[in-house]
Amino acid sequence: MSMLWVDTETSGLSPYKNGIISLAGFIDTPSPNVTFSYESRPHPNDKIESRALEVNGYRESQIREFPDSYDVISTWESFLRNHVNPFDTNDKLTLCGYNIGFDMRFLRAWFQKHGNNYFHSYFSKDFFDVLPLVKEWRKITGTKLHNNKLATVAQHFDITGDFHSALDDIKATYEIYQQIKEYV
Repeated sequence: MSMLWVDTETSGLSPYKNGIISLAGFIDTPSPNVTFSYESRPHPNDKIESRALEVNGYRESQIREFPDSYDVISTWESFLRNHVNPFDTNDKLTLCGYNIGFDMRFLRAWFQKHGNNYFHSYFSKDFFDVLPLVKEWRKITGTKLHNNKLATVAQHFDITGDFHSALDDIKATYEIYQQIKEYV
């Protein structure tokens, strides 16, 4: 199974009330990684929460100009089909990220909102979350940080980026994993 490192930026914290506004990541391969990055207007029924925009730095007027969510999910599904056979039960992508459960809930809901109930045609039921590994690494090494947030851990390793940018976040997640994997 191939590992799909993915991060989302969302219009709020509820996968059923709010939607994906940015989706980025890459498939980890021995050759150069295959990267994707999409911005998306939320599904028409999704709410945009002002607090979410404060965190991710988007403006509602900006989000309203993003491509239609139906077009974006269709484009992403085409990308996925280039890397996995949705009809082969042994050919699935493993979702990887930082607190990946959050992103998985939004991705599942995104599929459902767009009339696609075949999330697991592309993705394994298994997943890989770097956040618990960070917690374990901190215990093993005695590293003191004021929290386990991605930006805090990245700063510890001198990893820079525009945090709460889906592509920068997932690149930082991967770099953090590379730094701690020998410990956990």
